Amino acid sequence: MGFKSYFKRFLSKGKENAKETKKIKAEEIGDWIKNKKSSIREREKGAIEQLKGEIERFGGEVDDRIEVLKKVSVGGNRAPDKVKMVVKKNLDKYVSNLEKFIGGLAEIDERDIERFISKIDESFSKFDKNSRMNYEKATILVGKEMESVKKSLIGFSKSIRDMAKSNDGLIKEVKGLRQLKKILEEVKETRDAVKGILGDISDYENRKTELNKEIEGLEREVEGKKKGESYKGWVASKDEKENLRKMIDKNVEGLNKLIDFKMLAKYWHGNKEEMEIVKLYWAGFESAFQKDRGSVLRTLVRSLENGKQLEGLLSEVIELEKKLEKFEIGESPIREIEKEIGRKKEEVKQIASEVDKKRKILRKLEVNKGSVLSGLKEELNGFDVAIDDNQDSDWKEVEK
Repeated sequence: MGFKSYFKRFLSKGKENAKETKKIKAEEIGDWIKNKKSSIREREKGAIEQLKGEIERFGGEVDDRIEVLKKVSVGGNRAPDKVKMVVKKNLDKYVSNLEKFIGGLAEIDERDIERFISKIDESFSKFDKNSRMNYEKATILVGKEMESVKKSLIGFSKSIRDMAKSNDGLIKEVKGLRQLKKILEEVKETRDAVKGILGDISDYENRKTELNKEIEGLEREVEGKKKGESYKGWVASKDEKENLRKMIDKNVEGLNKLIDFKMLAKYWHGNKEEMEIVKLYWAGFESAFQKDRGSVLRTLVRSLENGKQLEGLLSEVIELEKKLEKFEIGESPIREIEKEIGRKKEEVKQIASEVDKKRKILRKLEVNKGSVLSGLKEELNGFDVAIDDNQDSDWKEVEK
């Protein structure tokens, strides 16, 4: 077991007499911690020097005990040689672990008293774990000398826990200040994070305003171009081409209704190649027409009673198709501007999405800030110190 098992009860908070609570401004917390830490530093140094002194005293005492153990001989004992061998082996291991324990204590270098005591406890626990079995086996034949070491260990343990008890208040103050420093760092991190996010949001909003102005300018430019002759001419050509397309579609639809596919199939059923064309048109006239522009169909419909009429309509449609293919209207005079408007509007949407993400993070930080500030108040309360709640601006110093 470690020393904590001996002095743990001395580290717990006991009942204290009620003290008057001191109120400070939030902006003064950092300075208050520095001043408080400075005021207890000498006390802490003194307590650590006492601990080091006890370690030095204990080390010297145990060194004497170790010299005695090294001179112990089990050769003259009447025990079986095998037992003597086991005892000697474990005695040597115990001495080795004891020397490491003493050496480790002497090397402890902590300026924090709680951590200093914790290191002693860790060293003691490690020694106890590594040497317990050696101690038990060595005491089979070596009793008085081992008991002397045990008394020294118990005495050292009592001295350390007595020192821990006498410095209980100091230890609590050191722990409290350490926790306060950690909380203030969290406050700073939260404040910096909020500041950074608000800066990002501001940049996004400025960019959004800039984009909206650019979009408005481009839209005005579009409206201006729409009034110009170039755009009007382009629209007229576009409408003309569209009307030509509609005329072709209408004629193709009319042809589909005029052709008697049953009669056409009956006439061409003996010709495999021609019959395949008939089936293709019968299954989907418009799609089939788009594939060969009716060039083969024009020959096939001559076999029908209204063949000349159909052939004439087909020729007309074919000519219209040729005209449509050659019809060039060019690119819209406002196409590039509209594409630019689209890109900028998309960027505005992305900005809105990013701002929404940033605001969600801010809400989480707001919740965390409340928890951090609550912890700050609680730790300060342990020093009989409270934040002056009437000083709203003071809280802003911590929160902003």
